[in-house]
Parts: sequence; C-alpha cells; structure tokens
Amino acid sequence: MKWLSSRRFTDNGYTLFLYFSAVSCIVFISSLTYFRSDLFLNSVPEIVFTFLTTLFNPFYILSTLFLLFYILYKILPRLVFKLILFVLTGSFFTYLYIERLVFDQFKFHVNSFVIRILQQPDALQVLGIGTLEVALMLLAVLLGVFVAWVIYEGLGRSALPGWLSRLLQGKSRKLLLVLFILLIFAVDKTTYAWYLYNKKISIYLLASDVPLYIPSQMGTFFEELGFQPPVSDKPSLKLLKNRVNYPLEPYRSTVKEREKLPNIILLMSDALRPDMVDPEIMPATYKFSSEKAINFRRHYSGSNGTTQALFTLFYGLPSRYMDFFSRGEVSPVFFDALLANNYQLALYSSKSLGWLGTDQLVFFKVKDYIVDELHADSIISDEMITRRALKTLDDHSSNSKKPLFLMVFYDSTHIPHFQSKTFKKFVPDNPSLIFNPKSAEDRRRGMNEYKNAASFVDHLFGTLLEKLEKEGYLNNSVVYITSDHGSEKYEHGHWGHASAFTNEQLLVPSILYFPGCQPADITRLTSHADVIPTLMEKMGETYDPHLHTLGQSLLDPTPRDYIIADGMANRVLIDGDYKIDYTPFEGISYYKVTDARDNAVADPDAVIARYTPKILKMFDDFQKFLN
Repeated sequence: MKWLSSRRFTDNGYTLFLYFSAVSCIVFISSLTYFRSDLFLNSVPEIVFTFLTTLFNPFYILSTLFLLFYILYKILPRLVFKLILFVLTGSFFTYLYIERLVFDQFKFHVNSFVIRILQQPDALQVLGIGTLEVALMLLAVLLGVFVAWVIYEGLGRSALPGWLSRLLQGKSRKLLLVLFILLIFAVDKTTYAWYLYNKKISIYLLASDVPLYIPSQMGTFFEELGFQPPVSDKPSLKLLKNRVNYPLEPYRSTVKEREKLPNIILLMSDALRPDMVDPEIMPATYKFSSEKAINFRRHYSGSNGTTQALFTLFYGLPSRYMDFFSRGEVSPVFFDALLANNYQLALYSSKSLGWLGTDQLVFFKVKDYIVDELHADSIISDEMITRRALKTLDDHSSNSKKPLFLMVFYDSTHIPHFQSKTFKKFVPDNPSLIFNPKSAEDRRRGMNEYKNAASFVDHLFGTLLEKLEKEGYLNNSVVYITSDHGSEKYEHGHWGHASAFTNEQLLVPSILYFPGCQPADITRLTSHADVIPTLMEKMGETYDPHLHTLGQSLLDPTPRDYIIADGMANRVLIDGDYKIDYTPFEGISYYKVTDARDNAVADPDAVIARYTPKILKMFDDFQKFLN
C-alpha cells in the first residue's frame, strides 16, 4: 500500500477532526437504512427535514466527543490515547451492528429498557448470550478496532484538503465553526420540537426509528411565546388520580365450606402460542384440552412482556397500574385469598420470578414459597422443577389436609428456544448464529426450533397431567394451562415478543379444567384479567371481582365490550373487530388502528371517532383503582 510508506503521517488535531467526521458519515449511512417509506407523508418540508436532521444528528454527538477526545489527545501519551480511541470506536461499530440486528428482529433499539434488562441478575442467561456469543462480540470489537485504526492512519497520511485547511486556520475561524455547529443544532432541534408541538406524527415516528436520535420538546417555551397547538379531535388520557385504592373494599374470605376447597394447579410456559397446542406439536396437552377441558380460543394476555403479563394475570388489572402499585406495596387479592384459606403454596419457575422486580410487585406476599432458577440451563431447570412439582404432589396426597396451590412456570419456549437431540421432531431447527428474520430459511429453522421447544414442554406438561390423573387430583382440582404472552415469528415483521401487539404476541392458550366440566370450545373474547375471578369463583369465594379486577369469570357468558392489553407506554383496546393502540407522547394522542387480524384499516380516523366512547371508558378503567 503505497500511501503507508510514501506519505508522512500527520498526527494532530486536524486528523482527529477528520476522523470523527468520517465516523459521523458511517453513522449517517447506517441511519439511512432504518428509513421506512411510510414516514414520508407527501410533505416536501418534512421529507427534507427528515433527511437533514438524520444527517446532522451524528455530527452533534460526535462533535461533543471530538472535544472530549481532543482534551485527552493533549494530556495522554500518544499510544494510550490511540488505544482508548480505537477500542471505544471499535466497540461503537460493534454496537451499530448489534443495534441493526436487534431492530431487525424486534423493531426497537438498544434503548434504556434494554439496558435495564441487561442490568438484571442472570440477564445473559435469560437472553441466551453464552461464551460463544461473548467471544464473537469480542471478535467484532477487534474487527472494529482494526477498521478504526485504518481510518485514523489513512486520514493521518492524507493531505488536509485546501478548503478545509483554510477554513480551520486561526482561533476565530475555529470558534465560528463551533458556533455554526451550535446554530445548526439549535435550528434542527427547534424545528423538530415545532413539528412535535403541532402534532406531526411522522416526526415522532422518525425519533422512534432512527438510532441515537436526540428528540427535543419545547411545548412550554412555545406556549410562553403565545403559540397554541392544534386542538386534537382524538381522545387523550388525562391522569387525575395517583393514589392507590385497591381493593375498593377490604377483602374478607367468603368461603363457607373450607373442607371442600379445590386444589389449584397452574401450568405455564413462557411465550407459548395457542397454535402450538396441536396434536403434532403438543399431543398430551392437546388431548387433555380436547377430552377433559374447556378451551377459550380467543384469549388475550394482558401484555406482550412477561412482567406486565404476570401483573395482569394475578391482579386482573392492566399493567398501567404497575408504577402505582409498586409504590403502595399492594398484593393481589388472590394471594390474600389463598393465605386466608390456608392453602399450601408451591411456586416453581425455571426463570427468575424476580425479573424486573416481579417478586416485589406481584409475589412479595408469597415469595417465601417460590423456588426458581434451580440451574443456569433452562432445559435442566425445567426438568428439575418438574421433579419438584411431582414430589410436591406425592407429599401432598399422602400427608396434607390443606388444599394445594401449585404453580409451574417453564422457560424452554422463550427465546433462545430449547434445543435437544431427543426432542427434534421438526427439522431443520438450527438457525444461523447471526439470525436474520428477513431470511425465509432462518425463519423456518427458528419456527421449527420453537415447535421442538413446545414439544419438550408438552412432555413435561404430560408428565404432570398424568400424575394428576393417576393420584386422583382431577377429582378435586382446578387445572389451568396458559402462558404469559405469545411469540411472533415474523408474521408481521417482528421476532419474539415485547415489540408489537399482534395476535401472535398476545394470544395465549387458555385451558380450564375443573371436576364436572364438559369439554368445549369457547370463542367469545376473554383475557388474563378473567383468570383470577374464575379461580376465586371455583374456590367458592363470593367476594365481588369488580372490587379488585377489571375482569369477569371465564365461565360468565356475558360478552365483553372490549379487553385491554398494554405495555411500557402503549394502551390497546381490543374487541371483536379492531385493535386500537394508543400511545401518549408530548401531548400527542398517537393511535394505530388495525382490524382484529392485525391488518391495516382504510380509515383509522373514522374508527377512532366511532370508538371514542369505548376509549374514554378504557381511560376510566386506568383510574378505577386510584383516588
């Protein structure tokens, strides 16, 4: 390479300036790959602004970093400085690549929520990041370090362009350049804030899609200048209450025949879709559900994320209440009922029930009865909790006069899916390490892997169901089989869960057995909010479910007007015809409307207008248990 030997290397601040300019160009090119055609809404000013703000955004960030590194350049030995610069840049290039992979699969960025997840105990285990993945990331960082070195050395051996050399000569010109960058930054962010203030939804979508985007909000400033935002014709949630009022009346057990209390057996598997309960995939569960139980075919989880879904399952309330309840140290009435009626409790989970604080939010009154994370390998852990559950059933049938509450929560169907030579019915089931959900072959392999994981869980379910029948538990037990949420396999452009409110991410099995029940398929709308009212009803409790839930018994044939699913920010109204996804942001009521099968609708504004009474009622539901 002739330039390596024939040109003198100029290691100075100009080289560093060009270096960060080059990195900025790389970030800009990377950002362009995130653009979606639906962001360009036939408005030339918005199209121009979208392009320019995406172009300038990395330069703002890296201009700040340039100033920081220029200081380090002046005070550190040159070798130490370069080592720090290249390692950090190499890590940054690796982040850009991982960011692209994450966004392709889940449609969200490596954001504060992801960082919060990574801070959880055993996060790498839960996310399936093992030694091989860590080694590959380190190799990627080393490759990034090499690319950073090539860029720096190449720029250092190149002559500074004449126009740039003249532009940067003298302190006054350098100061003017800094002021120019600050001016562009101010104009850009003010323009963004102005679009946002005027409820331009496309700008909000841009900020959601472009990595490292720095949004700005200046609503108060514009109001002080006398500007008024457009009046929205869409309903908006206004929080008027913030103190916990749960339950609405103190719980007191109303069970009259305690000697006849049923055992309650709750069997769950993480991220299990209802279409997995199939004679080819989960034959034991399918047989039980079709021959002995009631199947609720349109049963929605309360959320597409585990913590929120478990909250809805045990409280019977939208996870919108989570922040308030965590401050009030509230416990689900269901656990109060179990403790008041002297149930023997056993909660077994192969994943941590403390994930994102769930143990303090949902299980804190019963956490002494939890056994979880028996082994770092979720497969072994699933087998271990099955053995624990079998022993509990043995001990209870021979020694205990108390009714039993047994919860078993498997993890093998969660990403990364279980893999085993024994349970390998569906092949090929080994997607590439660098998984590309846009690849039909990778998706097929990933789905096969998921089906095999469901088959393994079915083997464990079958073992427990066989035990329940053999030991006579089915004569005096309520058995409920479900999941926390579903798992999309790119049917609508997402992989996994917690990224959208599609049927694949929200629909879960809902299989209910109790002595004397007649097998049936129920197609009316049901929800996780209905589970606790059902279990308490079968316990003989007459305590009004409306005092502590928004649900009703699964056995109540009264049609639901709508049900609610929600996540970190979204609130979703679901009925038999539409899903109305509401996200509040800086005074904007952002709505996304699809039909019940997640297809776009022709006139979403007309649907919102027609559904406004239901939406306002949903907003009231979010405040029913506050005062």
